[in-house]
Amino acid sequence: MSAMLAPASLAMTRVAIQGAVDMPAVAGAVFDAGARTSRARLADYLRAEDAAGRLAVEDPAEAADLFSGMVGARQMPALMGAPAPADAETLDRLSREIARRFVRAYAAGG
Repeated sequence: MSAMLAPASLAMTRVAIQGAVDMPAVAGAVFDAGARTSRARLADYLRAEDAAGRLAVEDPAEAADLFSGMVGARQMPALMGAPAPADAETLDRLSREIARRFVRAYAAGG
């Protein structure tokens, strides 16, 4: 989460969003290299955890999107210039809570 909220990451995301209308291929390439790749890797991991019986994930791609949404919700205020948690302690607490809720939602046998 701290990487998504880093000033350089926020600046790159703002540039990609701003350029999406005039340069959709560039914005698409940024999305493919970042969010799409990260979500695909997470889906692969979730698929493996499901196969191993450690999680119960019916649709790994959807689960990866949901996880990304929970994490990304912290990025939107920062992109818009609104106050967003940035200190390491708060980000660590939020990250742990997101992970706890996600794992509980996809717990094997639950």
